[in-house]
Amino acid sequence: LEELVKLMENYRDRSCVIFAGYSDDMAAMNKVNSGLPSRIGSQVTFPDFKTDELMRIFEGMVTKAQYELAPGALEAAREHVE
Repeated sequence: LEELVKLMENYRDRSCVIFAGYSDDMAAMNKVNSGLPSRIGSQVTFPDFKTDELMRIFEGMVTKAQYELAPGALEAAREHVE
């Protein structure tokens, strides 16, 4: 992380670094190195997916892969997601 912070500073105008993770994990990472937050130009927080959105994604992946779900599999997947 220290090396990354150095690179972010030295190449501030010529680089883009994307950190991705859950909010709590990102906050913990920012505490590890006090110089990191000041080098992050912007932050985008995305809301969690809702069950219906995740199910549409799942169904799209199943269709794209040309899988055929067993009877009850879609309902089981929804229960798991919920």
